[in-house]
Amino acid sequence: MDKDRDPRATELANLKEALANFGHKLDAYEARIGRKSKASQPHCPTSTDPHIAFANEVVAAMKDRTAEGHCMVGIPGSHPS
Repeated sequence: MDKDRDPRATELANLKEALANFGHKLDAYEARIGRKSKASQPHCPTSTDPHIAFANEVVAAMKDRTAEGHCMVGIPGSHPS
């Protein structure tokens, strides 16, 4: 990681990654307990806050990737796409 990078940008990137990971883990948990995935359900209305709107897009993209059969890198048995 670039040490000259703005700490706020670094923290924002870390939060985006954590949110994406959370969405993936939530889907995996719901699949284990037999709950229907929310990937096919309509999304909530978009927020006027661009950061929240972006976070919603990240989670939706992760759910779409999970629904398509793609996995995240680092999960045993997965492959990068």
